[in-house]
Amino acid sequence: MHPTFGCEIHSLIFAPLNEETMILAERYVREAIEKWEARITLEEITVHAGNYTSGELVINIAYRYKDEQDIHNLVYPYYLNPQEG
Repeated sequence: MHPTFGCEIHSLIFAPLNEETMILAERYVREAIEKWEARITLEEITVHAGNYTSGELVINIAYRYKDEQDIHNLVYPYYLNPQEG
């Protein structure tokens, strides 16, 4: 029931697959994690183009739980064109 929960990545759904879109995706994900996920420390977020024909962005999030030293990864494919994904 939090209308501001999550991130603005949905605003990129019809954006072109270019450097600017990848920078915005990284920013939106970083801002949301820093705002909403207090249990982790972000190590790195990388965004790169996956499959150009389907408009796929691959978002890799490296993080560490604040009470642990192990680094974990989450890889999330995001499709800019929902009919293709």
